[in-house]
Amino acid sequence: YKDVHEALIDACAFLKETKNLAYPSTYLIPSLFRHPESELFRLEPFGIWHSIKSWLPTKKEAIYLTAFLTLSLIPPIQDLLIEPRLLLQAAYRQVTQGTQNYLPPASQQSPILLVQIDSKSLKQDKVKFINERYLNYSYLGKIIDKLVERNARVIGVDYILDRDKEQPENSQKLQRTVSKAIEQRTWFVWGADETENYGVSPKIANLNQSMSGDITLYNWYVELPKNNCSETCPFPYDFLDSVILKRDKDKEIDFLQKLRFSRINHFLQWFQPIIDYSIPPKQAYQTISACELLGSCTPTPRIIRENLKSKIVIIAAGGYKQAGVDEKGEDNDFIPLPIAFWRGEKGWDDVFDGERSFTGGEAHAYTTHHLLNQHLVIPIPNFFMVLIAAVLGKFIVKILHNNPEIMGWELMIIGISSVVYIFVSLQIYVSFELLVPIVFPFVVFGNYMRLGLKGGSKQRMIFGNG
Repeated sequence: YKDVHEALIDACAFLKETKNLAYPSTYLIPSLFRHPESELFRLEPFGIWHSIKSWLPTKKEAIYLTAFLTLSLIPPIQDLLIEPRLLLQAAYRQVTQGTQNYLPPASQQSPILLVQIDSKSLKQDKVKFINERYLNYSYLGKIIDKLVERNARVIGVDYILDRDKEQPENSQKLQRTVSKAIEQRTWFVWGADETENYGVSPKIANLNQSMSGDITLYNWYVELPKNNCSETCPFPYDFLDSVILKRDKDKEIDFLQKLRFSRINHFLQWFQPIIDYSIPPKQAYQTISACELLGSCTPTPRIIRENLKSKIVIIAAGGYKQAGVDEKGEDNDFIPLPIAFWRGEKGWDDVFDGERSFTGGEAHAYTTHHLLNQHLVIPIPNFFMVLIAAVLGKFIVKILHNNPEIMGWELMIIGISSVVYIFVSLQIYVSFELLVPIVFPFVVFGNYMRLGLKGGSKQRMIFGNG
């Protein structure tokens, strides 16, 4: 299926390499005479197999495709790619102000209030740890008292309170505070660890009058309920249950049922929603220090003077070094790049200094925001997009080969296609809550174009020399 010129070149090569000693210089004899604009004769391949074969990857293309398909199935690499992708999305949101389609205006405050027990509060209120490790439960009681005083109706405690034996008096004080709050119709969600079977002590709270939620975090992903929540639901998910119990909204009930059903199909785990850190923290939740709530440090935020009836309050560790379930500092994580972007200069300083300044409470606040607003960003797996990029690259290369008059514009076509793909991916994220991968598909598409056009340029050199 070669044309007559290619066949002539092969014949010359054969005479030079294998017959040069027997017939010297015969490789110089074969010549082709034709009109410059005439079409070279070629036997054209035909049939279904030929059509399929033309779409199959070449050896080098298959190597690239196999490598990136394999990498796309490794979870740690996926997590590594999500962070810079969300950083890019955060920058796009700031430029286009693309948060207005599902977030309240800036004048409206988030219904989520995160009360952080931070180092400033511990120092100001002179809180001493039990066995140099566990938070004094009586301090939690003071915080809950203050919240109930401000008419808080839903309170989540991002602590596992099972150390009542180490501090019996403090546990009794906390139990009395909780009982009094429940009498005033305050609903509690207590932290628990489903895998280790940790949870709130029955000497502190009765789970017949409150709920417990699994506080385990899964890096960049929103944890969905398992087994219809027959055991322990995720901590943020319980807040949605709490809101339904208080308000009885049909819309939220339908949303809960969809989330529970989604766990039945294991295939859908490929599309587990991510925590959308591209949303500014101030629009997702409000934060105050525990000492600001108690009035023992300044300044006093305006939120303290407000009625907290419509708020979901989360009490959580605020970055002190002892915070953690199994180890000290376990609750503190490295700051995600999109969060550093929103925090500005201080956030980037934390990144460059390697500070663990992002807490589990902040991640739970983000997830709670997503569930309340039914905002679940679904990631499209890299595996699928790599396959699509390979097919698209092959398609464009075939078009360029069949249209030699546009072969000189290939670099511009690649550049324009790449820019359009990036901006479309960013807007799809905002408009349809779908995260379309950029890096892997972009690399595979670029390599397919490079290899395909490289082969085409060799053919043009052969024809030109003829």
